Amino acid sequence: MVLIKGNKFFMGNPQDNSFKNDFEYPQVEVEVGDFYISPTPVTNREFKTFVDQTKYVTQAERQKSSFVFFKSLKKEQ
Repeated sequence: MVLIKGNKFFMGNPQDNSFKNDFEYPQVEVEVGDFYISPTPVTNREFKTFVDQTKYVTQAERQKSSFVFFKSLKKEQ
């Protein structure tokens, strides 16, 4: 694991020109504490082990939707 030092940054889109359900607007300043991250991608097996051990629920599962395939959506009117 690699330590990433925390800091403040602006998160989100400064303009209201995104999909309404992606929660990118308004842009807000946030502060993130120090955290560790893997220097390599997580495999599906590793993620399953993590979910099984922690009972983690993804954002897509909580919201009952995902914008992973946003390019396949029709542009909002």
